[in-house]
Amino acid sequence: MKRAINALEGISRNPLVVAGTATLGVIAGVFGSLYTSEIKSSFLFFLGQGPISWEATAFWLLLFVFLLMFQSTQWAQNRITDRAQKELIQKSDQLEGLIRTMPPEGFLAKFDKLYKHSFATALLAFSDGAAREDVEEAIRIVLDCIVSLAHYFDGSPPNVRYSANIMLFRSCVNLEPEEREALRNRLQFASEDTDLLALKGVLDLQLALSTTTATPEPLPDDQLAPFALPVPKTPEKVVKGNNRFQVLPGAPEAFQFKKLTGFHDLSMLERWCHEKGDFRPGTIEDILAYFRTGTGQSIKSFCSVPLAHSDEEEPIGVLNIHRDAEDMLKQKGAVLFIPLTTPFRLLLVDLIRLRSRLETQ
Repeated sequence: MKRAINALEGISRNPLVVAGTATLGVIAGVFGSLYTSEIKSSFLFFLGQGPISWEATAFWLLLFVFLLMFQSTQWAQNRITDRAQKELIQKSDQLEGLIRTMPPEGFLAKFDKLYKHSFATALLAFSDGAAREDVEEAIRIVLDCIVSLAHYFDGSPPNVRYSANIMLFRSCVNLEPEEREALRNRLQFASEDTDLLALKGVLDLQLALSTTTATPEPLPDDQLAPFALPVPKTPEKVVKGNNRFQVLPGAPEAFQFKKLTGFHDLSMLERWCHEKGDFRPGTIEDILAYFRTGTGQSIKSFCSVPLAHSDEEEPIGVLNIHRDAEDMLKQKGAVLFIPLTTPFRLLLVDLIRLRSRLETQ
């Protein structure tokens, strides 16, 4: 039906049809002026009150076809106008949204200052003789710069708490049984009998690689507790003709699909779980309980972004940014803000790899 309507619109606004409509109107007018008396004498002939003449019949047919074609061209033009107005309104809304999410005045200057600080810190960590603890401190400093930028970007009051942490991806295949068991014990939102070897792996929170704006120095976030999240081998499946996610929202989703994910509030997270998720019974309730009454109750909005040198590369983990108030990074502000953090995230990838090398030495 829609295809037929679009085809009719295309025909109606064809220049030849528009010209033919105008020509037909002229012809009908000529008939009306040449055969005025015949048309008058046969008016209402269809009611048996006038004689039938070919001149009158031709005039009325021409007039009817003209009106039909004229109405068709007007209908097509109105559809074009309506679409143009809707596109204009949409672009105006997009422009308004862009203006609302633009960085505040002085953001670039602050960005420049914090990146220079992060880069200098990273150089020290890569110097000879640096220990694992030095690298972890450097990572926290970079994280502190990121959350400070997010805080400044939002223009939030000083008492709003911004935090960041890193979850590293771990494959369970080569882990020792004791280490695998410890990992299972801190696995969240999965059944107790989950076979870690049946998963693609897990995202393991690194407490040492976290920080918050609530402390004057970039110390580990004291509101976090050790936990890990499952990363399934199959992130989604078809259920009743619709794609449903088996991967958890947030960090696992960001890791699996190599994209930015986030939620402005808990209701948005709950809606995503019900509408897009396909989890075991009780998983959604466990997720909501974690944020409402559990360890994550101070997290009101958050975003997760994969850590890798490029979009084609397999991420080594996920960077999580969150705050204790809803609507972090203003509507679609994350789409603008996160790309600006790319230099910081590249530093994090290099520092994390350095930390891994130091662990094996």
